Amino acid sequence: MSFTFYEICDALKELHRAKEASYNGKNVIDDLPEELWRAQVAIKGQRLFRASTPQKQVDEAFDTAVYAILWLEKMSKAGVDLEPILGAGVSSHRSLAQQLKDSYITNQVG
Repeated sequence: MSFTFYEICDALKELHRAKEASYNGKNVIDDLPEELWRAQVAIKGQRLFRASTPQKQVDEAFDTAVYAILWLEKMSKAGVDLEPILGAGVSSHRSLAQQLKDSYITNQVG
């Protein structure tokens, strides 16, 4: 069975929700400073590179993606403006949430 980009993104959200629940609702993003989050992403990427089986590669790829997204969340909370990247080519008068929703709907329908 193959999965689309959007199905994989949905699976990443579910994976994060499940792991977050195991942390007793604590947001792990606040536990490490920004430079250590970047190091975590690099470590996960290196583990992906060294994984010896397809299953381990997939596991490490999911972890790398989640850590990278957590780092983006931390940067956003620190005041870094993500909209110029996330909203590239989309008019800026709409909220980021609406832009992402519209993009998702367009890609699902189109």
